[in-house]
Amino acid sequence: MPQPPVRINGNPLVDWIILVVGFVTLLYYLKAIRLARATVRQALRLFVIGFLLGLIYYIVRGRLGGDSVVSDGFLFGFLAFLFLPRPKRSRYIPAKVKREIIARDLTTRGHKYDPRKHHIDHKWAFSRGGGHTPDNLRIVEKERNLRKGAKKPGIWDMFFR
Repeated sequence: MPQPPVRINGNPLVDWIILVVGFVTLLYYLKAIRLARATVRQALRLFVIGFLLGLIYYIVRGRLGGDSVVSDGFLFGFLAFLFLPRPKRSRYIPAKVKREIIARDLTTRGHKYDPRKHHIDHKWAFSRGGGHTPDNLRIVEKERNLRKGAKKPGIWDMFFR
């Protein structure tokens, strides 16, 4: 068996398993960040605002107690991320996006959208930060969507459905 690129445990088989599981987990969370990109962008804005406030504070008042300008910026960025109010997100899905999802998921297969049978579902739940982008929306059966709730999607749902 070939040696893995990184030695973790010492046993090559265990090292390969750890690397593969770690890689799949990394891909899963990168996809989650992509599906929740509007919320991530908003959180980054808050962090940057706090970071800049920390730099201004450092310049005006002197050291806050951290080791450097950057540490004070990160402290203020973290505090801004935690305490600054986030704007309320709208649950409204634009009609253009709905038509695009219906065409992609149903019309190409010769089915019609029936609001009594189908729901427009977020792969990464809206309540967890998922956006109204076409790559995060899909048409599913009503019962399946109601059963799923706001749970995190499994690996199969995340990449193949």
